[in-house]
Amino acid sequence: MREKIIKFVFISLTCLVLFNPSFGESGPQPDRNDKIILTADEQIFNLKTNQLTAKGRVRIKKGELTVSCQQAFLNSGTQEVMVSGGVELIQGKVKLTCQKAKVSLDKEEVKAEGKVVFTSENLTLSSGELRFKAQTKYVLATLSPEAHFLREGKMTTLTALQIETILEEEKAIAKGEVKITQENTQASCDLLTLYNKEQKAELVGNARATQGENNLSGEKLIIFFKEQRMIAIGETKVIVIPKEGEGRSGK
Repeated sequence: MREKIIKFVFISLTCLVLFNPSFGESGPQPDRNDKIILTADEQIFNLKTNQLTAKGRVRIKKGELTVSCQQAFLNSGTQEVMVSGGVELIQGKVKLTCQKAKVSLDKEEVKAEGKVVFTSENLTLSSGELRFKAQTKYVLATLSPEAHFLREGKMTTLTALQIETILEEEKAIAKGEVKITQENTQASCDLLTLYNKEQKAELVGNARATQGENNLSGEKLIIFFKEQRMIAIGETKVIVIPKEGEGRSGK
Protein backbone atom coordinates (compact mmCIF):
# COMPACT_ATOMS: atom_id res chain seq x y z
CA MET A 1 0.00 0.00 0.00
CA ARG A 2 1.38 3.35 -0.98
CA GLU A 3 2.20 5.75 1.80
CA LYS A 4 -0.32 8.51 2.22
CA ILE A 5 1.38 11.78 1.50
CA ILE A 6 -0.16 15.21 1.61
CA LYS A 7 1.76 17.84 -0.26
CA PHE A 8 1.19 21.55 0.10
CA VAL A 9 2.89 23.88 -2.34
CA PHE A 10 2.61 27.66 -2.12
CA ILE A 11 4.44 29.81 -4.63
CA SER A 12 4.00 33.22 -3.05
CA LEU A 13 2.39 32.44 0.31
CA THR A 14 3.74 30.58 3.31
CA CYS A 15 1.84 27.67 4.83
CA LEU A 16 1.18 26.93 8.47
CA VAL A 17 1.13 23.67 10.39
CA LEU A 18 0.22 23.60 14.07
CA PHE A 19 1.32 20.48 16.00
CA ASN A 20 -0.13 19.64 19.39
CA PRO A 21 2.01 16.90 21.03
CA SER A 22 -0.93 15.94 23.27
CA PHE A 23 -3.49 15.73 20.47
CA GLY A 24 -6.00 12.94 21.12
CA GLU A 25 -5.16 12.64 24.81
CA SER A 26 -7.79 13.17 27.48
CA GLY A 27 -7.48 15.85 30.13
CA PRO A 28 -6.84 19.59 29.91
CA GLN A 29 -5.26 20.91 26.75
CA PRO A 30 -1.74 22.43 26.95
CA ASP A 31 -1.21 26.13 26.52
CA ARG A 32 0.15 27.63 23.33
CA ASN A 33 3.77 27.24 24.49
CA ASP A 34 3.42 23.45 24.10
CA LYS A 35 2.53 23.78 20.43
CA ILE A 36 4.88 23.82 17.44
CA ILE A 37 4.17 26.40 14.75
CA LEU A 38 5.91 25.89 11.40
CA THR A 39 5.74 28.03 8.29
CA ALA A 40 7.49 27.47 4.94
CA ASP A 41 7.11 27.92 1.19
CA GLU A 42 6.58 24.19 0.73
CA GLN A 43 5.64 21.36 3.08
CA ILE A 44 5.30 17.61 2.62
CA PHE A 45 3.69 15.69 5.48
CA ASN A 46 3.87 11.89 5.71
CA LEU A 47 0.84 10.67 7.65
CA LYS A 48 2.37 7.24 8.24
CA THR A 49 5.64 8.40 9.81
CA ASN A 50 4.47 11.77 11.21
CA GLN A 51 7.43 13.32 9.40
CA LEU A 52 7.20 16.76 7.89
CA THR A 53 9.60 18.05 5.23
CA ALA A 54 9.67 21.82 4.88
CA LYS A 55 11.56 23.86 2.29
CA GLY A 56 12.07 27.55 1.59
CA ARG A 57 11.95 30.30 4.24
CA VAL A 58 11.30 27.81 7.01
CA ARG A 59 10.40 29.16 10.45
CA ILE A 60 9.71 26.96 13.47
CA LYS A 61 8.47 28.32 16.78
CA LYS A 62 7.77 26.70 20.13
CA GLY A 63 7.43 28.90 23.19
CA GLU A 64 10.37 31.31 23.30
CA LEU A 65 12.41 29.23 20.83
CA THR A 66 12.46 30.26 17.16
CA VAL A 67 14.43 28.48 14.42
CA SER A 68 14.83 29.82 10.88
CA CYS A 69 16.43 27.91 7.98
CA GLN A 70 15.98 26.86 4.36
CA GLN A 71 15.16 23.20 4.93
CA ALA A 72 13.79 21.19 7.85
CA PHE A 73 12.79 17.60 8.61
CA LEU A 74 10.47 17.48 11.63
CA ASN A 75 9.25 14.40 13.47
CA SER A 76 6.11 15.59 15.21
CA GLY A 77 6.12 12.54 17.50
CA THR A 78 9.62 12.98 18.97
CA GLN A 79 9.67 16.75 18.38
CA GLU A 80 13.15 16.44 16.86
CA VAL A 81 13.98 18.51 13.80
CA MET A 82 16.97 18.49 11.45
CA VAL A 83 17.56 21.92 9.95
CA SER A 84 20.03 23.19 7.35
CA GLY A 85 20.84 26.18 5.18
CA GLY A 86 21.40 29.52 6.91
CA VAL A 87 20.27 28.22 10.29
CA GLU A 88 19.44 30.84 12.93
CA LEU A 89 18.17 29.97 16.41
CA ILE A 90 16.94 32.55 18.89
CA GLN A 91 15.81 32.01 22.47
CA GLY A 92 15.70 35.00 24.80
CA LYS A 93 19.17 36.60 24.82
CA VAL A 94 20.74 33.62 23.05
CA LYS A 95 21.37 33.62 19.30
CA LEU A 96 23.00 30.80 17.35
CA THR A 97 23.88 30.58 13.66
CA CYS A 98 25.33 27.59 11.81
CA GLN A 99 25.15 25.55 8.61
CA LYS A 100 23.09 22.68 10.05
CA ALA A 101 21.69 21.52 13.37
CA LYS A 102 19.66 18.90 15.19
CA VAL A 103 17.13 20.50 17.53
CA SER A 104 15.10 18.77 20.23
CA LEU A 105 12.11 21.06 20.67
CA ASP A 106 10.86 19.06 23.65
CA LYS A 107 14.17 19.01 25.59
CA GLU A 108 15.29 22.42 24.27
CA GLU A 109 18.67 21.06 23.19
CA VAL A 110 20.68 21.85 20.07
CA LYS A 111 23.61 20.20 18.33
CA ALA A 112 24.99 22.65 15.77
CA GLU A 113 27.63 22.04 13.11
CA GLY A 114 29.51 24.11 10.55
CA LYS A 115 30.71 27.69 11.18
CA VAL A 116 28.84 27.93 14.47
CA VAL A 117 28.52 31.34 16.13
CA PHE A 118 26.84 31.49 19.54
CA THR A 119 26.11 34.78 21.31
CA SER A 120 24.55 35.68 24.63
CA GLU A 121 24.65 38.71 26.90
CA ASN A 122 28.40 38.68 27.68
CA LEU A 123 29.69 35.91 25.41
CA THR A 124 30.51 35.36 21.75
CA LEU A 125 31.61 31.81 20.95
CA SER A 126 32.59 30.38 17.56
CA SER A 127 33.45 26.75 16.76
CA GLY A 128 33.04 23.92 14.29
CA GLU A 129 30.60 22.06 16.54
CA LEU A 130 28.52 23.15 19.51
CA ARG A 131 25.93 21.71 21.90
CA PHE A 132 23.50 23.95 23.76
CA LYS A 133 21.12 22.92 26.55
CA ALA A 134 18.70 25.78 27.07
CA GLN A 135 17.13 24.49 30.29
CA THR A 136 20.48 24.39 32.13
CA LYS A 137 22.13 27.22 30.13
CA TYR A 138 25.02 24.90 29.29
CA VAL A 139 27.23 25.19 26.19
CA LEU A 140 29.91 22.76 24.96
CA ALA A 141 32.03 23.88 22.00
CA THR A 142 34.55 21.71 20.12
CA LEU A 143 36.50 21.81 16.85
CA SER A 144 38.67 24.93 17.26
CA PRO A 145 36.43 26.89 19.62
CA GLU A 146 37.17 30.54 20.40
CA ALA A 147 35.32 32.43 23.11
CA HIS A 148 35.18 36.15 23.86
CA PHE A 149 33.90 37.15 27.32
CA LEU A 150 33.01 40.77 28.06
CA ARG A 151 32.93 42.22 31.57
CA GLU A 152 33.16 45.88 32.62
CA GLY A 153 34.52 46.88 29.23
CA LYS A 154 37.29 44.26 29.35
CA MET A 155 37.43 41.52 26.70
CA THR A 156 38.87 38.11 27.58
CA THR A 157 39.70 35.80 24.68
CA LEU A 158 39.90 32.05 25.26
CA THR A 159 40.89 29.25 22.85
CA ALA A 160 41.25 25.50 23.48
CA LEU A 161 40.38 22.10 22.09
CA GLN A 162 37.16 22.18 24.12
CA ILE A 163 35.29 24.93 25.96
CA GLU A 164 32.37 24.38 28.35
CA THR A 165 30.34 27.34 29.53
CA ILE A 166 27.63 27.81 32.15
CA LEU A 167 25.93 31.00 31.01
CA GLU A 168 24.21 32.12 34.21
CA GLU A 169 27.44 31.78 36.22
CA GLU A 170 29.62 33.25 33.45
CA LYS A 171 31.94 30.34 34.12
CA ALA A 172 34.01 28.51 31.49
CA ILE A 173 36.13 25.37 31.61
CA ALA A 174 38.67 24.99 28.81
CA LYS A 175 40.67 21.83 28.11
CA GLY A 176 43.62 21.08 25.85
CA GLU A 177 46.08 23.60 24.40
CA VAL A 178 44.43 26.41 26.32
CA LYS A 179 45.32 30.03 25.68
CA ILE A 180 43.79 33.08 27.35
CA THR A 181 44.36 36.78 26.74
CA GLN A 182 43.15 40.02 28.30
CA GLU A 183 44.95 43.26 27.43
CA ASN A 184 48.61 42.85 28.50
CA THR A 185 48.07 39.43 30.14
CA GLN A 186 48.58 36.23 28.14
CA ALA A 187 48.65 32.70 29.55
CA SER A 188 48.57 29.04 28.48
CA CYS A 189 47.95 25.70 30.21
CA ASP A 190 46.31 22.28 29.90
CA LEU A 191 43.18 23.04 31.93
CA LEU A 192 41.65 26.42 32.75
CA THR A 193 38.64 27.60 34.71
CA LEU A 194 37.50 31.16 34.03
CA TYR A 195 35.25 33.05 36.46
CA ASN A 196 34.26 35.97 34.29
CA LYS A 197 32.20 37.80 36.94
CA GLU A 198 35.15 37.76 39.36
CA GLN A 199 37.65 38.40 36.56
CA LYS A 200 39.72 35.45 37.74
CA ALA A 201 41.26 32.44 35.99
CA GLU A 202 42.75 29.26 37.45
CA LEU A 203 45.32 27.47 35.27
CA VAL A 204 46.53 23.90 35.84
CA GLY A 205 49.14 21.84 34.00
CA ASN A 206 52.14 23.44 32.26
CA ALA A 207 50.80 26.84 33.27
CA ARG A 208 52.63 29.87 31.94
CA ALA A 209 51.63 33.51 32.11
CA THR A 210 52.99 36.84 30.96
CA GLN A 211 51.85 40.18 32.32
CA GLY A 212 53.59 43.01 30.60
CA GLU A 213 57.28 42.06 30.74
CA ASN A 214 56.88 39.77 33.76
CA ASN A 215 56.72 35.99 33.34
CA LEU A 216 55.41 33.34 35.73
CA SER A 217 55.21 29.57 35.32
CA GLY A 218 54.17 26.69 37.57
CA GLU A 219 51.93 23.68 37.94
CA LYS A 220 49.04 25.94 38.98
CA LEU A 221 48.56 29.67 38.49
CA ILE A 222 45.79 32.03 39.49
CA ILE A 223 45.33 35.26 37.54
CA PHE A 224 43.38 38.23 38.89
CA PHE A 225 42.78 40.34 35.80
CA LYS A 226 41.26 43.40 37.49
CA GLU A 227 44.09 43.73 40.02
CA GLN A 228 46.74 42.86 37.41
CA ARG A 229 48.06 40.23 39.82
CA MET A 230 49.22 36.62 39.48
CA ILE A 231 50.05 33.95 42.07
CA ALA A 232 51.59 30.51 41.69
CA ILE A 233 51.08 27.30 43.67
CA GLY A 234 53.73 24.58 43.77
CA GLU A 235 57.13 24.75 42.12
CA THR A 236 57.37 28.04 40.27
CA LYS A 237 59.65 30.19 38.19
CA VAL A 238 59.38 33.94 38.15
CA ILE A 239 61.11 36.38 35.83
CA VAL A 240 60.57 40.04 36.68
CA ILE A 241 61.77 42.74 34.31
CA PRO A 242 62.40 45.80 36.52
CA LYS A 243 61.67 49.32 35.53
CA GLU A 244 64.60 51.45 34.46
CA GLY A 245 66.82 52.21 37.43
CA GLU A 246 65.56 49.30 39.55
CA GLY A 247 67.24 45.99 40.36
CA ARG A 248 66.37 42.64 38.79
CA SER A 249 65.14 39.63 40.80
CA GLY A 250 64.32 36.04 39.92
CA LYS A 251 63.45 32.76 41.59
